[in-house]
Amino acid sequence: MRKAVAITVLLSIIGLLALRFVHLDADPPTMLAPYGQSVLTDPYLYTWHAREATLFPNDQHDYERFAPLKYTAMTGMARGVFAIAGVSRVTANVASLLLCLGGMLFWLLGLKRFWSGSRVTVAALLLLANGVLMIYGRMPYLENGLIFLSGLTFYIHSRLGGARRGQFLTGVAIAAAALCGKLFGILVVVPVVLTPMIVSHRISYRPTLMTIGGIAVGAGAYLALCMGGNWEILWRYHSDTANLLHFSPFLSQWLGPVGLFVSFGSESGLNLFGIGAIVVACIGTIFWLATRNLKALAREDTPVVFSLIWLCITMAVFLPFEFRPLRYLTVGMLPAVTLGVSLIDYWKTRWLIVARPRWLTLGVILLASMFLCTQIISYVAAVTRVFIGFKTILPWCVAFSVLVTGLILWGARRKSTRIPFWLGKTIIVLVGAIYLASNGRDIAAALTHATYDLKTLNRETSEILSPDAVVTGSYAPALTIDSRLNGVFNYLGTVRPDPTFFERFHPTHIISNTADWQEIRKDYPETRFLPSMIEPTIWSYNVQVISLPDSTYHPTLFEQAARLGRMQKYDSALFLLDAFDRAHPHNRLSAVTRINLHFSRGDRAELITPLVDRLLVEFPEDFFAIAFAANAYDRLHQPQKSRECLERCKRLNPNLRPRREGAS
Repeated sequence: MRKAVAITVLLSIIGLLALRFVHLDADPPTMLAPYGQSVLTDPYLYTWHAREATLFPNDQHDYERFAPLKYTAMTGMARGVFAIAGVSRVTANVASLLLCLGGMLFWLLGLKRFWSGSRVTVAALLLLANGVLMIYGRMPYLENGLIFLSGLTFYIHSRLGGARRGQFLTGVAIAAAALCGKLFGILVVVPVVLTPMIVSHRISYRPTLMTIGGIAVGAGAYLALCMGGNWEILWRYHSDTANLLHFSPFLSQWLGPVGLFVSFGSESGLNLFGIGAIVVACIGTIFWLATRNLKALAREDTPVVFSLIWLCITMAVFLPFEFRPLRYLTVGMLPAVTLGVSLIDYWKTRWLIVARPRWLTLGVILLASMFLCTQIISYVAAVTRVFIGFKTILPWCVAFSVLVTGLILWGARRKSTRIPFWLGKTIIVLVGAIYLASNGRDIAAALTHATYDLKTLNRETSEILSPDAVVTGSYAPALTIDSRLNGVFNYLGTVRPDPTFFERFHPTHIISNTADWQEIRKDYPETRFLPSMIEPTIWSYNVQVISLPDSTYHPTLFEQAARLGRMQKYDSALFLLDAFDRAHPHNRLSAVTRINLHFSRGDRAELITPLVDRLLVEFPEDFFAIAFAANAYDRLHQPQKSRECLERCKRLNPNLRPRREGAS
């Protein structure tokens, strides 16, 4: 029996690891589409410096404004992987995977210091089965560097935290987590400092001072070695980032803090994709606080205390802000799972004696119960697509949390109250089933209906632009990772404008999302009257490809055709497209542009319909092509064909909704 369990666990771990390498060249999962396009634009920004250094080692397009991104864990890992396996979307994602898995490994090795092998194995299975870590661990975000450095911090703290050397090294690791991972990695200092005091019931300032000293030395070394002592670059970069964090409008309402608490996971999708982690973390917290005598904490309680403090401080810091995407919360999956694993303590225990809780303990139980209830209701509402306002949710959540807290307080006062063996075991099985089912659903959804729009557009963009192009803009990293197009990164339209940027770096093209392009035209007067050359659609988002005037740039046949089309010289434009298609016969952007030129010329439906039919034959499984065809048939007054295309889109990918306005 034991051998069969060991084989099953081993095969499960191997299978969960292998799943991470499936469809590594695909787009982000389309189920993330309702939560914005940052998953399309942002990830490959963080491998941009590694890509440029690998492909163009002598290049001069290095914008100092984003210099801090050159010295992150993500960039370092990407440079190593790129040097071995080359630059591509797959290798960039592999670099991200290595960081995420490395951080999980360090976390588990830290747990091994306090827990038995069986408990650590359960933690490993739950982490590998976590849908949020599976989805975001496959995209090269800075957060995966933070997971790696946070796991390393916990490992050093667990193994060497009792010695001065270990406390100092822990501080250095915290500084690295904040500066080479993500700035909010500094929050891990709170559990590092408080956990030993709480477990030992002894206040000691020396370990805290050693840890703070390590942070200061680590930060100083980073500033001297990476920033050349120029703290202004670091300050400017983080202030630009901070501009994205807006305080939530809930703060202006009388129930503001409560509204923030209730709606915490709704905007980011945490309540939908992280519901399993929320359930195990909240139930684990409630059980642990209800049954532990906090005056007699044992050594194996250390990871639970550490995790609970870390989650509480993270939530408190993020609570006031409106912008808190799900990727910000990925590192929270490590402590959440750790709290859930604490439940297996009750698997073999015949009776769970309810401890006498303190008021602080009851307060945490009250909040954990309320958060659990709010997120479950929000999850059900999201799945059933029924809108429920937080003021409707609030009374039910308050009643549930008061009931749970009241039962625990009543049981503690009776002194002899015990939780029956069957009830504890049933709760563990139920919680485990919810965790595995919800995360299994997310992983399956992420790996099915894969789309490859970004990969296809990488190829097509490199075909429609000349090799001497220099691209910039929010979509530039995502649409060059699989090509050798050069560029200079600037998040135009989002960060504060730099009036010298175009003069200094001479980009030839901007590739941006529509909202940022509108801001770019306001910030940079020289771009105000420039038209879009082509507007491909990814998911339901339009991408603007704008050609900038440059006397040294040699435009391709496609670009010349697009320019002639804007000048209403349609015959000449179509002639050049014919020549372009002979060199690049499978380019969707060219096919779409050809159809639009015929529409603009006012050609009859008998001429345009065969072109649209041929587009569907050439790209039968391409969502963008089929959605474009649906709009084209609509303009051709062929509603039956348009409806058939929309049905094909729905079957091809039920998570996406094609645009219904005119083809672009």
